[in-house]
Amino acid sequence: MLHGFERLTMAIDRPRATQHLRAFDFATLFVEELGWDRPGSRQTEMIYAGGRDYHLSPVADKRGVRIFHCPEIPDRGIRQYIEREITKRAFEHLIIFTDEGRTRQIWQWVAREKGKPAAFRVEPQGEIPYGDSPRRARWLDAHCGRSG
Repeated sequence: MLHGFERLTMAIDRPRATQHLRAFDFATLFVEELGWDRPGSRQTEMIYAGGRDYHLSPVADKRGVRIFHCPEIPDRGIRQYIEREITKRAFEHLIIFTDEGRTRQIWQWVAREKGKPAAFRVEPQGEIPYGDSPRRARWLDAHCGRSG
């Protein structure tokens, strides 16, 4: 759970959430399904890493937590660098990296708990398991309401 993060929305309708995940429709998932706010700014965040620019589009936000989408999946080292850089602009956040073919998603965040060091988290590694990922379900449960 993110430090100071409370449940921000209603119970999750898991079949509908899975449908939005399969469609890579993150705005509908977070804004319409989970009750998050539309981003306060549509300004894309650009992070220069590994000799090129990566574009992170705002998806939703709620009480200081921001969701971003990056339409490509760089290697782990670049993703961690992007994570550190975006933290300077949005301390509490989730980045969803997707591949061009829309077959993979990597959800990345840093778990912050009082009295513990920040822990880098990634889910999933490889092909998207849609709504059946236990770690993703726990993230949604911890940050958005009930997932089961």
